[in-house]
Amino acid sequence: MDVYQAIFTALNIMFLGMFCVFTFLGILILAVNSVSYFYSVNYEAALDEPKATTNNNTEVITAIATAIFQYRKSRGIPHNKYN
Repeated sequence: MDVYQAIFTALNIMFLGMFCVFTFLGILILAVNSVSYFYSVNYEAALDEPKATTNNNTEVITAIATAIFQYRKSRGIPHNKYN
């Protein structure tokens, strides 16, 4: 086997590999696009949903803050970083 025949064989193998990779990537792109087409999100329906209501939970927040303060006081932990 001479050098030119070896180079020709190597180039054939290289182009065959590149063809296989690009074919696989093309099929992958088609598959992803088809899945996104069939399973697309209906954005209009998502926008029509009612928004979450905000509740004024000042009593709950006060109870949690008081519990944290009492826990830190019982453990001797300062209530802020400056103490």
